[in-house]
Amino acid sequence: LKLKPQKCHLMRKTVRFLGHVLSENGISTDEEKIRAVKEWPTPCCPSEVRQFLGLASYYRRFIKNFSMVSAPLNALL
Repeated sequence: LKLKPQKCHLMRKTVRFLGHVLSENGISTDEEKIRAVKEWPTPCCPSEVRQFLGLASYYRRFIKNFSMVSAPLNALL
């Protein structure tokens, strides 16, 4: 196992990891990634709808009733 010193961040209160923010309060969403979901252009074909659903479903644990919210988009596929 090799570590790169420039990639090691020790003694931090919060850490960004795979689109999430880990802190002493638990796991939350990375605002930068949420902005990407909010600013996603309107899909115009089934493959773009699928791409958006894939991105949005990564954060499904933070979205109450995600399956009900995303059902209309899934119906388009």
